[in-house]
Amino acid sequence: MRSESRSKVVILSLLAIAALAAAAPSLAGLFPWTFTYQGQLLDSGVPKNGNADLVFKLFDAASGGNQAGITITANAVPLADGRFTIELDFTNGGVIPGVFDGNDRWLEISVNGTLLTPREKLTATPHAIFARELALPCQQRTTASTALEFVSDSDAGQERIIHSVTNSTKIGAQAIAGEALGAGNVENVGVYGKSISGNGFGLLGENTSTTGNCAGIYGVSQSNAGSGVYGRANAATGTTYGVYGQAVSPTGYGLYSAGALGVNTAGAPQATLQVTGALPATGLALNVDNLLYARSSSAFVGIGRTLPLTSAEFFGVNAPEVGNNYGGMYVNTTDASGMPFYGYASGSSVRAWTYYDSPSSTWKLYINGNRLFVDGVNGWMGIGRQAMANALEVEGSASKTTAGSWLANSDARIKTDIRTVVHALDTLDRVRLVDFRYSDDYRRRHPEIGDRRYLNVIAQEFRQVFPDAVKSSGEKLPNGDEILQVDTYPLTIYSAAAVQELHRMLLERDRQLAQQATEISDLAKRVAQLESLSPPAAVRTAALVK
Repeated sequence: MRSESRSKVVILSLLAIAALAAAAPSLAGLFPWTFTYQGQLLDSGVPKNGNADLVFKLFDAASGGNQAGITITANAVPLADGRFTIELDFTNGGVIPGVFDGNDRWLEISVNGTLLTPREKLTATPHAIFARELALPCQQRTTASTALEFVSDSDAGQERIIHSVTNSTKIGAQAIAGEALGAGNVENVGVYGKSISGNGFGLLGENTSTTGNCAGIYGVSQSNAGSGVYGRANAATGTTYGVYGQAVSPTGYGLYSAGALGVNTAGAPQATLQVTGALPATGLALNVDNLLYARSSSAFVGIGRTLPLTSAEFFGVNAPEVGNNYGGMYVNTTDASGMPFYGYASGSSVRAWTYYDSPSSTWKLYINGNRLFVDGVNGWMGIGRQAMANALEVEGSASKTTAGSWLANSDARIKTDIRTVVHALDTLDRVRLVDFRYSDDYRRRHPEIGDRRYLNVIAQEFRQVFPDAVKSSGEKLPNGDEILQVDTYPLTIYSAAAVQELHRMLLERDRQLAQQATEISDLAKRVAQLESLSPPAAVRTAALVK
């Protein structure tokens, strides 16, 4: 409440705020940022008892200004004769940098929702501060070209100019954090390491935490031409590393880049990862676990292969198939209703592609329109159309280079209940053969059908003669009725049977004619015999005249 007054005594534990702020930022991890605040709450000069809800904020000015660090809320803080003690850490365990950077800080307190004024300036404790394990003078700011320098004259193997280890299990722990904050187009470096030893490390960072998002080395550069971490190994022999990273944690990173990463690039990388050039010994620009390779000289990328099979190959896969097993690759879409495809283009223009139409379970080939369909459910294939009723369907006409019909299995050993076709002439006489034009609506749905006269039968009439040769085509009329299709092959068989029937009829007619000829010949002979027994006609005529 606004009528409350307060007096407070600040007690800092072990380390002094001002002294710590004056130390180099690299010492921040050696000391706790928590300090003890002790105060007494009076109401009109009378100490309060009970509990109080307290809110603490830190600012860089006596009034207004910017808040530094987090807001600390402490509810139901016990009061004894108005006195209370509380631990304050505005850095959130050291996660938030710059809370105590050497500049003055003011503490703002609210009691039970009432803001107490004015803010109280934090002052340093008279206790001295010293650096553990480091007896070097450290400055927060300096005009010298080197703010902190370590020199090792050792010539031993595995020499480390800087070896920084963090054993923290906290998320975000960093063994080394370097920042280059200079603006402009200058090559500022957050952390720079250099080694000329045969087996030395220009910079080595190690984090032994087995959990957390930690880093052995972490570098940040805000310059538009700077480097967060820059390492260079000048030795011409030995196993050298410009930058060497190793992570023991199963979720850690030996090397991690939150932005673009360039390898041997002349300037700033133009991609998240850019590799320029190739290793002369192998000719490879990229080798990922002996599985993925990139060869810059021939612009070849291989999976399981380092060389193209021909000069025309730019991407290849070598599947370690053993025996009669599959070997290849799949194109997968995350969504089950997606359409995985493989495309072809020339001159930067898309020409064709194959894809799997998941909603219809159909594999399709597209070349200026869908040209081939394979139904994934029943295996039916359509050329120019989706097969809807038959194993193979063609939109429009079809041809082959030689004459002849499609072959069909017709072995006697696969047939039963064999019967000879009879009454072929009578059956064919019941079939009406017609010529016609297709309707405008049907031709609009099938543009390959020409506006001319065609020969065929009427499905509804044909079904009266050959009911098994008529079925639904899978297509429908605008009113929803199914369109019928016919198999006119029975006409071929019945036409052949009709010819056989006519041939038998002709044979019978020939037999009858031959029999009649024989009878006529016999009659002629008999007449000749009769004529030979009778006198000549002239003699008979003379006798009559006498």
